[in-house]
Amino acid sequence: MMTPFMRCCSVLLLALSLGAWPCATWSTRVQGMIITGEVTAMPESGRIEVDHQVYLIRARTSADRNLRKFHMGQVVDLELDGSSATKSTQVISIAIHTGPRGSND
Repeated sequence: MMTPFMRCCSVLLLALSLGAWPCATWSTRVQGMIITGEVTAMPESGRIEVDHQVYLIRARTSADRNLRKFHMGQVVDLELDGSSATKSTQVISIAIHTGPRGSND
């Protein structure tokens, strides 16, 4: 039989363990920068050119799987795995841009 102290400790441990789990929204947080621009060359295996800038595609990502769905003239959002200033940065996701394309995009 559980004493009131043991029951209280069990409830406290359960509450702490549930509170320590990561939020569901953590899995959808942005990894790096988002670049918006027009595809200016036909996408090739492992790379895409947006606004005359070539970006490398990380292998085995959604960007790699869906690269052939995009074509010249489309405005897209590229999600990078780091800063655009770093040469080792790669594209991990590509999506059709849905918002207005202004100077702040």
